[in-house]
Amino acid sequence: MGFSQGNNRETYLLIGDLAFLHDINGLIASRYQECNLTIIVMNNDGGGIFSYLPQSTVEAHYEDLFGTPTALEFNDIAQMYDMDYIHVEDISELSEKFTTVKTRPLRLLEIFTDREENVYAHRALWNRINAGLKAWQS
Repeated sequence: MGFSQGNNRETYLLIGDLAFLHDINGLIASRYQECNLTIIVMNNDGGGIFSYLPQSTVEAHYEDLFGTPTALEFNDIAQMYDMDYIHVEDISELSEKFTTVKTRPLRLLEIFTDREENVYAHRALWNRINAGLKAWQS
């Protein structure tokens, strides 16, 4: 919020759903300062970053301790803080919805993703990068 204060350029914040839940109270600053901020929440229903770690394979406790699903959506938070709210269900919608005209100083794009698909896509990308680096070193 502070970074976006008083500048005429759009400021962007990319954040996960759990981190956003921890930081929501910071939005109160929007009542007291000018801002120009688009918040992009990657909602994978919990601590998706932990899906990359070895404990993700311990099914008995993973969801309760690390996955921590909330089943929350943030449209009510956007309304509470007088933000534009844009719901993005599929990546194919993102470009069109991202360029939607902003009508308020704050905008919230909530992008819904699947934790397992995210891990698969990241690992596939890492494999491509590693293969490219190996080929480059040869």
